[in-house]
Amino acid sequence: MIAAPFVALTARRARAAPPRRWNVAGEHIEGLDGLDDAMHGLMQRHGIRSGALAVARGGKALFEHVYTWAEPEFPTLHANSPFRLASVVKAFTAALIHRLIESGALTLDTRVLGFLGLDRPPLATQRRDPRIDDITVAHLIDHRGGWDSRISRFDPVFRMRDVARRLGLHAGPTKHDIARFASGEPLQFAPGSESRYSNLGYLLLGLAAEKAAKTDFLTALRSQVTGPLGIDAVFLARTRKERRLDGEGFYDQPGSGLTPEFPDREVLAPLPYGGGGFLTESMDSVAGLATSAGAVACLTGHYAVSGFGRRRQGRTMARSGIMSGTTCFAISRADGLDVCLVLNTKNLTIDATTLEITRVLDAAQLS
Repeated sequence: MIAAPFVALTARRARAAPPRRWNVAGEHIEGLDGLDDAMHGLMQRHGIRSGALAVARGGKALFEHVYTWAEPEFPTLHANSPFRLASVVKAFTAALIHRLIESGALTLDTRVLGFLGLDRPPLATQRRDPRIDDITVAHLIDHRGGWDSRISRFDPVFRMRDVARRLGLHAGPTKHDIARFASGEPLQFAPGSESRYSNLGYLLLGLAAEKAAKTDFLTALRSQVTGPLGIDAVFLARTRKERRLDGEGFYDQPGSGLTPEFPDREVLAPLPYGGGGFLTESMDSVAGLATSAGAVACLTGHYAVSGFGRRRQGRTMARSGIMSGTTCFAISRADGLDVCLVLNTKNLTIDATTLEITRVLDAAQLS
């Protein structure tokens, strides 16, 4: 007697849910329908509303499709729709640093904190770690700067609200604020002695690139890296949903948190839109850019997808990026193919998908 009304209500709600629509944007490529099938299956199995897949060789696109499997109110994406890239952005940052070193504007031995003028902590309660002045560009590229968030349990790039509150700010921290704050925090190991993944290191690399190039990070990236490659649509991602880029979809991630945008107030935001502890505008060189999957595949046809320098021939290398609302995976294969897969959620692993797509690529005749 109690369960029946609940069942009926659930059924009515299920019937009221609008059906999802499947859409594929991009030029049809004969013989590669298996890639579309693989993406369709992946998105249906995990309830993913949007994604993109691109395959290139030598910086030239062979395949670029964008997928929408969503309700009618979800934006239908186009072939060049931008997606947030999460940490795959670091491949763009490394490429820019490579170009600046080639031009002589930076060196691998440049001591970054001194170069940036970060010579004193912003807070009287902070005590500067003297080893911080030894950190070089090379250390930051290789994640050997001295920070280990597993020990400190603090990643300032994804704890922006805490940084802002410590600094007494009334608005979200800029990347300069984060760098100033970090200059007064202790290191967990001597620079160069270990390797521990560091978002902060790439934030500092972005600031160093700006000073060396004498312009902002995105302008430097466009003029030195993406522009010469013919990539004309790389953007600074926007935190707020209502300010998303032209052609950009929505990011799916259940839950909410206190946004760093208003550090002196308790304002909740969905996880991908500030509630995850980050503001994309303050993390451009770390994880704050948006572009198409095709642009990533083009870049990694010329520059190392992981590590530093030009693309490694005859080797398979990969880089992944995951944050609230985004899963991105880029791979440069030993056979010369470059692949980028990006999804609008982080609620799944991508290992099985990568294997599935790899099997299709192996069977396809691409030139």
